[in-house]
Amino acid sequence: MNVLRWGSQMLARTTPTGLILTGATLAIALPIVRRGLRSTALLATKGVLAITDQTKGVIARFKEDAEDFMAEARTTQQNTASEIAEELDQVRHHARRHRRRLMAATATGVVAISDKAKELKHELRDAIDEVKSKRPQGDHSSHTHGTQQHEIDSLVTDPV
Repeated sequence: MNVLRWGSQMLARTTPTGLILTGATLAIALPIVRRGLRSTALLATKGVLAITDQTKGVIARFKEDAEDFMAEARTTQQNTASEIAEELDQVRHHARRHRRRLMAATATGVVAISDKAKELKHELRDAIDEVKSKRPQGDHSSHTHGTQQHEIDSLVTDPV
């Protein structure tokens, strides 16, 4: 019983840190505990190395994919720019080759628009002449009538 009494007095006088250090010293001193700690440390190291290798692999694949993506984007950008330049050259060549046709088509369009404008001008002039002929000749008393007459005269004389 003296051993139990001595152990309880020892536990009462020792701090928790001292107890932990004493337990660790005794555990390391025992061969069976050392073997268990060694195998646990080996397993932990293996796990850390496996996780590290997997992480490196994932990072390498990501880096490779990113480089491929960037290279493809650069190629696409260069192809797009060269395609645009090529199409612009084709348009220039087509315009040079068919310049006379383009000029003739433009001139034809301008002449057609001019003819239509002249036709509309004659129709408008005819309509104004008809309105003038139906109006009584002696009625110049209204101010509104004078304004309308001025507008009608300016429409007839203004070129389109």
